[in-house]
Amino acid sequence: LKEYEERAFFYSNDLSEWGGVKKLCSQVPKLDGVVLNAGGMPEKRRENREGFEFQASSQLFAHYFIMRALKEQKKITKKSPVVWVSSGGMYLKKFSMKELLINEKYDKVATYANVKRAQVSLCEYLVQTKEWSGFSIFSITACSELTTASSIKISHSGLRPMRNRG
Repeated sequence: LKEYEERAFFYSNDLSEWGGVKKLCSQVPKLDGVVLNAGGMPEKRRENREGFEFQASSQLFAHYFIMRALKEQKKITKKSPVVWVSSGGMYLKKFSMKELLINEKYDKVATYANVKRAQVSLCEYLVQTKEWSGFSIFSITACSELTTASSIKISHSGLRPMRNRG
């Protein structure tokens, strides 16, 4: 890992507020790849300025906006893998578009599971579009009990290369 330290960057930003996404992307150099982290679960319902629930706004919509901005700014290419880190929590429920967009009865765990389902579905959809044709988009499902980097477990079915070779 020492050989990569000089090329590895961590950028922190409140992704629930989308206004800073393009600016954040403009500050990064051309990237070899992108990892979009899983995110957290606020105890109480929060919304961004646009009225979207915090988890959906920061972990789904903002991640897509980052991908799009990096592509538009030519910071990523078809050779730059994009990895979405999801969670085994998504297996707790079926995806609900209504709960994603309206979410009247906020439950942090159910919301998290729904957003994770949406992430994986979005990745599967994106690689089928003309805009993302040829890009390597991955969805990694990390299992629970993550205490240290060495204890990260990735289920065999969780590493899902989603590549449209068209």
